[in-house]
Amino acid sequence: MANASQKSAVGVQILHRTGGMAIAQFGRLCVVVWRDAVTQPTFDLQRAGLDQVVRNHPDGAGFLCVIEPSTRPPDDALRRASAQMVMSHGDHLKCTGVVIEGEGFRAAITRGVLSGMALLLSRKVQAMAFSDTFSALKWMRNYVPVGPIERGTSFIEQVRKELDPLPER
Repeated sequence: MANASQKSAVGVQILHRTGGMAIAQFGRLCVVVWRDAVTQPTFDLQRAGLDQVVRNHPDGAGFLCVIEPSTRPPDDALRRASAQMVMSHGDHLKCTGVVIEGEGFRAAITRGVLSGMALLLSRKVQAMAFSDTFSALKWMRNYVPVGPIERGTSFIEQVRKELDPLPER
């Protein structure tokens, strides 16, 4: 597990990195990119990263979770823990955007399920599922400042480059 504190601009840094997951801060956003399975240890890193960003911006932060097509879904306990993680920040976390990448039926169903789960979250935390980061950032800027969307999408691509490549299958 690598821990990177690489700052490329004020408020933009990679907080933690493992082979298949990276956590970064982009201004007021905690950005997590998942390429591999969600496990308890990686989930705990995600929770710590979100806690740090919210602590740094108690007047309003956002959470952007990018799930690449290779990511295996978490088990039921980690799904419940994810909802609790988001809810635990109360008024300090203004929005959660989840990008489910991929094409076809599985990705569409997953986005639909996540959108339905968002209805169960507190109304104080807006949540929505998307198919791409540009759309997610465009929506999130209604709740927290995100700066130029193109800069955000570029930063997310930079974070992806920090991850291990997918194994050949």
